[in-house]
Amino acid sequence: MGSKVSALDEMREIQSGKMRGSRCSIGLHLGIAETEEKDALISALDDFAIDSATISSWLGRRGYKVARHTVARHRRRECQCK
Repeated sequence: MGSKVSALDEMREIQSGKMRGSRCSIGLHLGIAETEEKDALISALDDFAIDSATISSWLGRRGYKVARHTVARHRRRECQCK
């Protein structure tokens, strides 16, 4: 009998393929932000009463172009940051 890939292993392979590429814009910003701004961003990301579009706009006012969907992907932990 040949080596058969399980459905779960196949899904893991597909998921790991999505995790390639550079770090997301949120993770990059967290790495360079001053403490107060970093703490505010982390709190906002954890507070789902603040939507991703608002966080994106807030970052834009500070000169960081981050799309709403990038914020949402980071919140879902579907980026390289982990």
